[in-house]
Amino acid sequence: MKKIVIVTVVCFISIVTKAQVSFEDVKKQKVEIISTGGRTVMLLDKFYDGKNEEQILKQLTKEQFELVKNAEEEKEWPSCLINVDDKLRNLVTYQIATFDNWQNGEKFDTVAILYVPASENKKFDENCKWEKDVFILIPISDIKIIQ
Repeated sequence: MKKIVIVTVVCFISIVTKAQVSFEDVKKQKVEIISTGGRTVMLLDKFYDGKNEEQILKQLTKEQFELVKNAEEEKEWPSCLINVDDKLRNLVTYQIATFDNWQNGEKFDTVAILYVPASENKKFDENCKWEKDVFILIPISDIKIIQ
């Protein structure tokens, strides 16, 4: 009986930990999206390789990185963000990591991972149900750091 209780408690702690991945400890820089032409909505294979993971894991924990990889697809976004590239400039966004985008063995550009906290974007669209944080990948040339 004790083994069953211990296993149950360990599984519960594991689930709660995954659900409560925080970005409070990450160095965040508030940014403004100035162009949306280069926006990417997911970590595509061409963006993600060992070099990129190594770079990202110097800036995020493994748990944070896994959350970003699993939560940046548009299907996870609130409906008010789908197909509204021009309105993305109105979001409260934070750069939490950057990585080099290599194509055919050459550095193509540097990509920023933007953290878009639901709690700070509730007024973005009053009619939109927004419960989860969103992540956007965008070339650093398409953002401006806000001092």
